[in-house]
This record gives sequence, structure tokens and C-alpha cells, in this order.
Amino acid sequence: MPGKDPGGILVTVILGILGGLLGGFVSSRLFGISTGAFFDLRTWIIALIGSIVLLVIYRLVIGRRTRR
Repeated sequence: MPGKDPGGILVTVILGILGGLLGGFVSSRLFGISTGAFFDLRTWIIALIGSIVLLVIYRLVIGRRTRR
């Protein structure tokens, strides 16, 4: 995600990985969408959406704390 991150590159990478895992878990458990194989496009799209959602939530929560 473009822009200045409150946690730096290491936190962003960790959140991206966790978001990808979370996206795969949520898609398979809640929506019944299988993630497929590693090189399947569907797997990458689900991981990308999950990581972006987690990064947005992180920026909203931490961004408010650093502005005060």
C-alpha cells in the first residue's frame, strides 16, 4: 500500500503475510471458496485482498494513536 506506514517495512511485511493467511482462512471457512494450489491466480487474489484489508485496519487503528 502506498503512503507512509506507522510501523515501518518490517511491520508491513509481517502484516501482509498474516493478512494473506487470514484471507485464505476466511475465504475457505466463511465463503466456502477453496484457495487452490500455490500458483493458482485465485490463491494470490485472496491473499492480496486479505493483506490489504489487514493493512487498512492496522493503519486506521495505529494511525489514530500517532496523530494525538
